[in-house]
Amino acid sequence: MNRYILKAFELNEILADVARYRWLKSRNGLSLYSEKLPNTWTRSDGSIFTCSHCLSEGGTQHAPGSSLDEIIDNAMSLRR
Repeated sequence: MNRYILKAFELNEILADVARYRWLKSRNGLSLYSEKLPNTWTRSDGSIFTCSHCLSEGGTQHAPGSSLDEIIDNAMSLRR
């Protein structure tokens, strides 16, 4: 992979992190905490994953995910 493609990928990851940070910062009634591991869940498709965090904000308890980024991204998509 050439270095320009890698740089563009890194920039996209940084921009996604910035969006998550700004979204978290703007929330009211935010509750974010780590789950004791192992905390195993099953998705609707039957796949199993370990939930690392729980997130609620604005009176909504958001669905668990396999990473903090996934949980925040899903919560952000509900509010758009």
